[in-house]
Amino acid sequence: MARILIVDDDGQVQDVIAGALRRAGHQPIRAGDSNQALQCLCRSTFDLAIVDLRLPGPDGTVTFRLLRQRCPGLLGIMITGFPDYPGGVVKAMRDGFSDYIEKPFRPADLVRQVEATLAQGESVPRLGGDQTARRTVDFFEGMVGGVPQMHAVFDLIAKVAVTDEPILIHGETGTGKELVARAIHRRSPRFDRPIHVLNCAAAGPDSLLESELFGHERGAFTGASERALGWFEAARGGTLFLDEVSELSLAAQAKLLRAIEYGEISRLGGRQPIRADVRIIAATNSDLGGSQVTFRKDLFHRLNAFVITLPPLRERLADLPQLVQHLLPLVGAALHQPVAALSDDAMRVLRAYPWPGNVRELQQELKKACLRSSGTTLTPEHLSVHLTQAALNVGPTSSSQSKSMRERAREAGHDLQRAWVAEALARTGGNVTKAARLLGVSRRTIQRMISNP
Repeated sequence: MARILIVDDDGQVQDVIAGALRRAGHQPIRAGDSNQALQCLCRSTFDLAIVDLRLPGPDGTVTFRLLRQRCPGLLGIMITGFPDYPGGVVKAMRDGFSDYIEKPFRPADLVRQVEATLAQGESVPRLGGDQTARRTVDFFEGMVGGVPQMHAVFDLIAKVAVTDEPILIHGETGTGKELVARAIHRRSPRFDRPIHVLNCAAAGPDSLLESELFGHERGAFTGASERALGWFEAARGGTLFLDEVSELSLAAQAKLLRAIEYGEISRLGGRQPIRADVRIIAATNSDLGGSQVTFRKDLFHRLNAFVITLPPLRERLADLPQLVQHLLPLVGAALHQPVAALSDDAMRVLRAYPWPGNVRELQQELKKACLRSSGTTLTPEHLSVHLTQAALNVGPTSSSQSKSMRERAREAGHDLQRAWVAEALARTGGNVTKAARLLGVSRRTIQRMISNP
């Protein structure tokens, strides 16, 4: 069985292709444009992509080029409704495709072409075998990481995915806990069933959260005019991902423990137990076993059997170049802008920042930088002021910075700082106050840099 990405903005064409591939034993995933296709590739890996030439936004050739940047070994078939496509198969192959097929086509012909194309590359099993992590050196299921901590995370995902045991994912906000949960689901025997995500911190009062999770009977509480199913029943046969699980009330924790231990739940106001065939994945940025969190010890020990801990970005700054390379095409596609590159100076700025919001903050900062840029290369002037300040505020005058922060800032280089100051002074006609405002630093900082070349 191969995982095949279908990229076409015509829903009927998607239906025809997906149906034919499914009958042939493959797993099709759909996308309507370049942005959706890149998002799919962030969430999963694919053996082959079937891409329509004419797409809204970036066309099929650009889209496939972006996909290949993220997954160099991806095979591709172009579909086109234009028989006069210049160059035909030769042009398609120059654009990176293995072959192309014209619309209208018979589903059986497309399947034969898919099988022939797959035979050219490696077919990777989704289930069975040793379940080792399928990845390039530093890319796994939409996650980037070359440091040993991330490779350990990837290997653990591959090992625990085939079990049906509950899993606890621990990490700071923005480290990618939901990406890990979705990767586990895709690699599990439940991959063809839904995964439902519930943020326990955003579900409202305790009674409402319990109703969201377990459902309720008519009359269970004021306003319950009819029976409602909860997430456990909606996710039957699949996976339930409980983000910020520490926010569950003690009553909900007791019900969750019973669901894990005995595989059954009861709706609010209900008397009959209901079978709960759901795999539980929980996530938290809190220490569930510590004294600062009110969390049942028995539930904690049940969840704590399999723990995946995600390192914060500040502890894996060596991954920054690969993360930026991975995120920039996604940001560019979302903003409908040309894919940007990052200058060496801008990369030094990113390395000097501690990233309290982790990878999520990095993606947002890249998005803001792309919006400020009118070209295809991001430079320090396109980055947020608080990022450049981290690289500019060097030395003992920066009392609020930790030693490690100052060390990272020094690594940005005095040559880079002098270049920024010179450029700012040139743009402001030598006005120190305006130059300081442009760089987002104090006049004293500018003066110190001028006096200590």
